[in-house]
Amino acid sequence: MSQLPINSEDAVEYRNFFQNLINSGHHFLFSFHENPDPDSIGSNLAFALVLKVLGKEPIVVWGPSGPQAEFNYLSQYIDQVGVFNAKVSETIKDSPRVNTLVMLDSATSERIGLSNRDILNFGPEIKSVFAIDHHAGNDMSAIRLERKLIKTHMSSTCEMLAKMFYLYDPKLLTPEVCELLKVGMWSDTGGFTYSSATSEAFSWFNMLIQINSSLVLIQTMERSKTLIDLAIGKKIMEQLDVFKYQDILCGIVVMDQKTIDDAAYFQFTKHIPKDQLDFEANQSPHLAVDLLDRYGDIDVLFIAFAYKKNGKQSYRISVRSYGEKGNGLTKMIAEQFGGSGHHNAAGGQFLEEDKYLITTKIMNAINIKKNK
Repeated sequence: MSQLPINSEDAVEYRNFFQNLINSGHHFLFSFHENPDPDSIGSNLAFALVLKVLGKEPIVVWGPSGPQAEFNYLSQYIDQVGVFNAKVSETIKDSPRVNTLVMLDSATSERIGLSNRDILNFGPEIKSVFAIDHHAGNDMSAIRLERKLIKTHMSSTCEMLAKMFYLYDPKLLTPEVCELLKVGMWSDTGGFTYSSATSEAFSWFNMLIQINSSLVLIQTMERSKTLIDLAIGKKIMEQLDVFKYQDILCGIVVMDQKTIDDAAYFQFTKHIPKDQLDFEANQSPHLAVDLLDRYGDIDVLFIAFAYKKNGKQSYRISVRSYGEKGNGLTKMIAEQFGGSGHHNAAGGQFLEEDKYLITTKIMNAINIKKNK
């Protein structure tokens, strides 16, 4: 196996973190974050499989968004782990044996449906809370945490787990665990086309490939995205508004629920009756955003997708930047909407469809960047 990017400080930190985590109890609770992506799904499932190997009892729940049909290609592992259609708060009440809550790939506790108050007020049933994440905007300072491991230079939470499991005991990287970690890494690096695809990420992915060379799950994931990307991508191009501010070319798209459902419908009718189709619950719109990486000279692209949250209309946003001008601006724009992310990819949410407000917030972010 080729040399891996490991230094002695990293080795101690990762091993100690994992040792403290597995020593914290016997029953562990995991939740996919809101509108989960392959990094969230892959990291939680992989961690659960590792804990099973170690004789622990993990409980994994779908969390705030419920079951997601787009991840049917992972059904073998979802069934193997036994993922429950439940939320964290109700699982804690119903499963008093749970000792430890593990939050993966979540910049805030709200991403798994918990407020800071919820975590601060956990009863004696939850003795430990751990967080592992790679997002620059991770804000876990206000909640009760035994340990947190935040590495913003890493491509994905799955990359962090590949490194952690290898450093603790390479035997934990079974073919099944490697398969799940590869899916998360591939997705969060855009198939190793994003700026997050560092040489370090390549090294850890190559290590996983050497253990399990299969790319079947990745190929299935890519095929499942193609039709929906094309359908929604076409709608995006039809609704794209462009403006220029301080030499930065910005694109804005706001898509209502009907437009999204109409674009998505043909993809799901083979599997889901139309009266049961819920795009927000079954397809992550961020897939469509990647399609626009190939278009034009836009420096920053802002896309808002409608969805319902607690019975109310809301919008999930995805921001992507292009080239030098947009570098770092995506995170600043997302922060204007209470979100966060990376230098070239970020997200958040807001309640009202108001292009004037969106434009104003984007301009505010540009001003902040220019004045730094």
